[in-house]
Amino acid sequence: IQLGLSGEPFERPLTHDLLVDVVTEFGGAVVGVRIDDLADGTFYAKLDIVRYVEGESEKFVFDARPSGAVAVAVRADCGITVSDDILDAAGRPPSEVEFDPDEEPSGERHLDDPDEGDWGFR
Repeated sequence: IQLGLSGEPFERPLTHDLLVDVVTEFGGAVVGVRIDDLADGTFYAKLDIVRYVEGESEKFVFDARPSGAVAVAVRADCGITVSDDILDAAGRPPSEVEFDPDEEPSGERHLDDPDEGDWGFR
């Protein structure tokens, strides 16, 4: 994920870069990533992909590991959606987390508003 955020070029593509390139070459686009389930302490994710053939779109959904899905989202520059139920189940109260809300870590990247171009996936 950090390598994708850094934008450093590589001589040969890493796996996540390769996946995005293959999807694109076959007329598709990764349009979103969803972290949509949490069971027994394990998160589950989906990749939402659209393929265009002769002007018509076809939607596909693929199961993915959340870490891999986020790495793909960084490279595809698409939104990442986490359901409120998952946030509630996995979250911690602010009192357990020490941070300065006015200080932004270097290299932090804010994800786009998930409502922008949501392609009907939710």
